[in-house]
Amino acid sequence: MISFEHEKVIVIDNFLTPELADNVYVKIDAEDRWTKMKYKNKNFHYSFSQNEDSELIKNIFLISNLKELIEEITGFSDITFPAVFLSKYEFGDYLSPHNDSDEGREYGFIYNVTRESSIEDGGILHCINENNEYDPILPMYNRLIIFKVDKMRNHFVSEVKKQNYKRQSLTGWFNTKKFDNLKKEKTII
Repeated sequence: MISFEHEKVIVIDNFLTPELADNVYVKIDAEDRWTKMKYKNKNFHYSFSQNEDSELIKNIFLISNLKELIEEITGFSDITFPAVFLSKYEFGDYLSPHNDSDEGREYGFIYNVTRESSIEDGGILHCINENNEYDPILPMYNRLIIFKVDKMRNHFVSEVKKQNYKRQSLTGWFNTKKFDNLKKEKTII
């Protein structure tokens, strides 16, 4: 079992009510403004979308008490959502081992809306622990994954192996307002 205390990852199934989960799914599945990210030198290949619908989905999360849940899990209060985007992995897409420590990110989250998923499909999230071991985390429907961003802990998404399979999610990062204020102070001349 993955624990936030030790592995800095938590998995929450059935995060939203069925009605809210279906609303998020419909918005992500109907998205038609995808940009293919394909960089061999950076070792990733997937599609993303960042537009006004992402803000609508983010608002659904906020009214679903995501903020309060994250504060309870992490022990931080007063969090902010600096970045949110939609991601889609299809046949051949993947994301190589990396950490999200760019831009001073503190925590990341992935909210999955993939209707059916199995290990054989690929597109599986793997969070690598301090012993260089990892547990596969399937992109199950209405599953929320929260992880601590740490330069020493990488994660990756395995290659999608199944034709006509879509691994879709809302992905983002958040900080504490205290962290954001410290960052602003450092950038003010």
